Amino acid sequence: MIPQDKLQIGKSFYSGLFILSFCLLALETLLTRVLSVILWYHFAFLVISVALFGMTVGALIVYYLPKSFPFLSTQRHIGIYAYISSFVILISLLSLFYLPAIFTFFNMDKLLMPILYFVLSLPFVTIGICLSLSLSRFPEYIGKIYSVNLIGSALGCIGIIFLLNNLNAASVILFISALCALSALFFSFNGKLNRLFKIFCILAFIFCMFFSFTNAYSNVIRPMWVKGNIRRMPPLYSKWNFFLILQSVSHREGRLGGALVQK
Repeated sequence: MIPQDKLQIGKSFYSGLFILSFCLLALETLLTRVLSVILWYHFAFLVISVALFGMTVGALIVYYLPKSFPFLSTQRHIGIYAYISSFVILISLLSLFYLPAIFTFFNMDKLLMPILYFVLSLPFVTIGICLSLSLSRFPEYIGKIYSVNLIGSALGCIGIIFLLNNLNAASVILFISALCALSALFFSFNGKLNRLFKIFCILAFIFCMFFSFTNAYSNVIRPMWVKGNIRRMPPLYSKWNFFLILQSVSHREGRLGGALVQK
């Protein structure tokens, strides 16, 4: 049996864990707002089951496939899956904003919900793998690890309020994706990952951060389907905050036009 004192973690590991924990709760809270706008408000509660399902799957993968996660490569795998999380969050963004959510009031497309549920669970699966490895492979540091995890999660719940009040939903998702890439960079310092991986992390961080602030002003990435209706034309005015989205649309876009307030 490999002695566990051979694994040492430093400040960069705690920094990566803090950022990843922040992203986890910020993403979960954000998805409740986005789903309530794109679908109906009661679908916001779907996010809770999606997050629990995804993180449970991630933990089960670590538990039932121990040979895929060698003990001495723990920090390396945490960095890799944190980096993967950055990409699957982008996939979730595309599915949320461009998946044709066509349904009547009483009958939703039977294929839509399973596909949406699966895609939205992917970031929670990969982050769940990272957190499961962190909490199970370093028992001598468990107090500090759990504390950093709780503090990062708590600040993620608070930070999403300021992010949504200043950026639109798509920009916040891109911002969270950038933070996941940044957490992977911090994990790579202790995970014996090569220089090329660090370069990819930096490029992913810059790419997502750039488009996050660019989209905050251009609003190019926006929901194409809202309450089952396609939005072919961009709104005249659109403003997100933590509670709702306020939009002003033209008369050609809808039967009523004018201002729309969607919670």
